[in-house]
This record gives sequence, structure tokens and C-alpha cells, in this order.
Amino acid sequence: MIMDKTARIIIVVVIWLGCLAGAGACLKPYISARSTLIGYHLLDFFETDQKAGQDRALLLQAGGILIQAVKQDPNNAPAWLGLGRVYQNLGRDESAAQAYRNAAREIKSFIVFGEIGACLAKSKRFDEAVRYYLKALALCPDYDLAKDNLAWLTAGEPSGQPGSRLRYDRKGWN
Repeated sequence: MIMDKTARIIIVVVIWLGCLAGAGACLKPYISARSTLIGYHLLDFFETDQKAGQDRALLLQAGGILIQAVKQDPNNAPAWLGLGRVYQNLGRDESAAQAYRNAAREIKSFIVFGEIGACLAKSKRFDEAVRYYLKALALCPDYDLAKDNLAWLTAGEPSGQPGSRLRYDRKGWN
């Protein structure tokens, strides 16, 4: 059976559109990863460039891009980690802890558990913070930062603002 030219064109267009629809689904992780890289670039610039005066708009832009990355791919652990850093820089420790928990679904890292512990301690959720520091130490018994913060939390409430004596060092991220 010989198809007329119009039928062949319609078939080709339908196949082509199907390929595009499939490619869109395949491209989501790529787009998410690319957004993550852009978000990290902005975040790193915010955290390291003192001349920028730590421009809050730059931080919010990084956060927006990272939010788009996790919407494209909810399993994008690096995007969740970056979003946690954004929230911490904004002083939104509860949101940061949740972002780090989302990252921890994909990767089990003593650093991530330590970050969750620090965010929870700053939010005065001390019992939960202790649990996350213990998880961090179970993965890496030599994690001195978690040991110090755990000792501070379990020694009783010192005078001063809770969470003010927590040590924090992001050198492990790089």
C-alpha cells in the first residue's frame, strides 16, 4: 500500500514530536545538574567574595536556581546540599535542616548529618541535634567537629545563647 505524501508527513511529525517529548524527560536530570552548577557558582561567589559585600540578592538568586534544580530532579542531592547552605546563610536553620535531610535520602555522609545537627541545635532542637551528631560519628568516629558539638550539647545548657558555641567549618565541603 502506498501512502500519500500528507500521511507520511503526519507520521513523521508524530514520531518527531514523540521523540521530543521523550527527550524532554531525558533532559530533566541534565537541566537539573546544570542549574545546580550555576547555583553553586553563585553561592560560592557569595560566600567567598568579600568585595561583593555578601550581596543578599546574589544569595537569593542562587537559592532560586537551586529550587528549580530540585523541582526538575527531586533526587538531586548536590542541589539539596547547596540549598541547605543558602538557607543557613539566610538564617533559616529549620529549612536548611530539611534541605540537608532531603540530601541525606540520596547520600549518607557524616558531613551532611553534622550539618543537620548544627541546624537543629541552632533551632534549639537539641535532642534531635544529638541524634544527628551520633549518626555522623557512627560513619566517621574521628569527626572532631561533631564530637565537640555533641560534648557541648550533652554537657548541659551553658550560660549564653543556645547554639552560640557550636563550631562550624565548611572545609569538609570542598
